[in-house]
Amino acid sequence: MRVDIGSQGCSQHSAAPTSDGASQEFWSELDRKGRLATYNFDEGEVCYDDVLYNLHSFADKRGPWHFMTRDFTDPDEAAIGIAKEVSDIVYTSLSEVADSKLGLAGRTLPPQGSKNHCRHLMMLTMLFSVMSNEPSTNLSYLEIGGGHGNMARIVGSARLTRPFQRWTIFDMRHSLMVQDWFLRNSLRDVDVRNTLNLGDDMLSIEGFFAATRPEANSELLLVEKTYVHSFALHFSGCDVLIATHSWSELPWEDFLAYYNLFITGKSVGTFCMQLRKVGPRMIFLSGR
Repeated sequence: MRVDIGSQGCSQHSAAPTSDGASQEFWSELDRKGRLATYNFDEGEVCYDDVLYNLHSFADKRGPWHFMTRDFTDPDEAAIGIAKEVSDIVYTSLSEVADSKLGLAGRTLPPQGSKNHCRHLMMLTMLFSVMSNEPSTNLSYLEIGGGHGNMARIVGSARLTRPFQRWTIFDMRHSLMVQDWFLRNSLRDVDVRNTLNLGDDMLSIEGFFAATRPEANSELLLVEKTYVHSFALHFSGCDVLIATHSWSELPWEDFLAYYNLFITGKSVGTFCMQLRKVGPRMIFLSGR
């Protein structure tokens, strides 16, 4: 399926890697839908700023995906050690899901998987060890900032946790493109819905979020941050809310805006959050 977002053409050439020190102008421009002209779901092709990219090589950190750390292919032995200490049983079960080679452009992976994969296994081991007295299948998840989609892939593939009922990722438009392609090619029996081509029509937006989940399969819902209020209007809660780094890195007012939309007055079973450092957010949350 091909989605035309803008009207510009797309050159058949590759772009040089973008510097990690992106300016504020880059990020503000990135949200302008016109620069992301075409997205081919089937082939993983994205036309961005008149340059054609292929997501099979998004680990090359080019264009709008320069910030993703998919190229860190060395394992994280410390994360593995922590996970085993927390629960060797849970870790062993989750680690049956090997790291994916999608997006690596031929890079090799060690048996333990990449640094990201090891850390995702560690965080999920912590989560499901805390939830050891509760069911671990058919749960609903909301993930704020989903990386390239690996946590959803692990949970949707592991015998301990599959199938999930619904996994929602709330993220930026260009990240959703990677997640859409990555998870469509990773998970079976999952219905994927993406806000990518919704536009600004109220009836289309309302219909998208009001739609009921099909009973046959798990559902993967990819929601661009542009539609935060439409999503929040229909969001009554979830079994698990996951926020690794993305949420904690937001300015305080933005952090509270999401907190009020997704936590306050909602039914959230388990709130799993990772902070880069202890600060006001942790003090605030510990008092709630």
